[in-house]
Amino acid sequence: MTSTELRQPAELDAACAAVIDTAGVALDDRAALYAVLYAVQLRINRALRQAKKDGLVEEIVRDHPTGIGPISVAWTAIDVRWPVNDPDNWSDDMLQDELATYASIAPAYFTRVPDHFEINTAALGQGIVDADPVARQLHREAKARRWRTEAGRSATLKVREARP
Repeated sequence: MTSTELRQPAELDAACAAVIDTAGVALDDRAALYAVLYAVQLRINRALRQAKKDGLVEEIVRDHPTGIGPISVAWTAIDVRWPVNDPDNWSDDMLQDELATYASIAPAYFTRVPDHFEINTAALGQGIVDADPVARQLHREAKARRWRTEAGRSATLKVREARP
């Protein structure tokens, strides 16, 4: 089978719509549809995991670094650490002065513990997800100053959802 022969079956769309149609589809039918869709989901997930194990990600990175159609590669950090928040840095006056300066500019991304500052990594991560330019700049600074480290990066596949 080739990608040009593969289309999402209308039956799948109908089953997905019916399983959430509480007004028009009887509970027994919705439950049966859910069970079938769940079994299909498990089979699909197994096939996708196997494709990744068999090198699909590596092939795409090697042969199509910008992606293929709706599929692209995203890089995820591995073993992220925030040494800036380590206890050894709590009493480093120079570092604490720097953090105090940053905290005065972007207080939402810092936590003031009684005697020191720490970067609030959860808030910073949410700021990045929310596309906050201050969070993005602080993240770049943290990486450049080695306040944030990572062991490496891992390639994963991203799929742009097709619009109906």
